[in-house]
Amino acid sequence: MTGSIGMKINGDNADAAFSGTNNLGQDLKSMVCDAYTQYNEAGIGVSISNNGYAQLVSIFTIGCDVGIAVSSGGQCDLTNSNSSFGNIGLKADGFGDIEFTGISTGGNTDAQVDTIVSAGTTDISNSIRVPFDGQGAYFVLDMNDYDDTPSAT
Repeated sequence: MTGSIGMKINGDNADAAFSGTNNLGQDLKSMVCDAYTQYNEAGIGVSISNNGYAQLVSIFTIGCDVGIAVSSGGQCDLTNSNSSFGNIGLKADGFGDIEFTGISTGGNTDAQVDTIVSAGTTDISNSIRVPFDGQGAYFVLDMNDYDDTPSAT
């Protein structure tokens, strides 16, 4: 398996509509794996991409160029694992797609406050949803909402 990918978790291949129904939770793009050993000389042990998510327990990569790689919004919880005789143990690169949108409420503009309340949060299908705990977030500001003239002191 020189130069190949051992286990590939690609969120683009998670399609709940394929089953004929799409109930809440079927589109989570997630999996759990326990007790997996990957010998992959100069390859990638586990690849997680395109907003896929994996909980990996007791994953052992041997001789891989990259043990665990996440890209394009891939996310991973990794426990009780190691990477031996390779070049890079963990590698993360890139950003995922926008999965949730909402409106920030509360009107607090204090830069010292680190709590943000989101209202009307929906997924890309416009269904009311919220990100799972620990999911990263970023904020888009409409600069037209801010006066760019210096304030009088």
